[in-house]
Amino acid sequence: MALARRMALPEEVQVSNYYYGLIYRHAGKYELGLQYLDTYLRFVDSIGDRQNVANVYYQIGVIKEVQGDSDQSLDFYLRALGIYRELEDTQSVGFTLNSMGTIYKRTKQYDKAITIYEEALALNKQHGNSIEMGYNYNNLGSVYGMQGKLDTALVYFQKYLDITQQLDD
Repeated sequence: MALARRMALPEEVQVSNYYYGLIYRHAGKYELGLQYLDTYLRFVDSIGDRQNVANVYYQIGVIKEVQGDSDQSLDFYLRALGIYRELEDTQSVGFTLNSMGTIYKRTKQYDKAITIYEEALALNKQHGNSIEMGYNYNNLGSVYGMQGKLDTALVYFQKYLDITQQLDD
């Protein structure tokens, strides 16, 4: 980042802020990560870069989720989701829905989790994204298992296993 500053490359400095935010998130230094993400958010918002505004909202949602703030996490995921839908970025819509489903599952809002996971699954099927479909099947199996619907859970877990075996071949 210092080199970019010396060379007067403001966009590169700002992109570095995004990556610093991610690095600090992964290191568990959430407040520092949020500071860097906020700096990058102000930049991308000022230049009208909606895709990266959504990406930052998503990353802030991840941090808030790890910090245990489900309400704020959902708020940021919903902001990202709205922009991703507006931009017709269906792959990012699928990722975001999956993250939202995880919160609904953890907070025992099982019907919401199922609805969200099914929507994500439909998008991932549309794109042939087998890896994400596997996650969706696994998550659906988990929710149905938590509800005590073991036969349905097993159907989804089997679909997950089928996909993972296909990917290993």
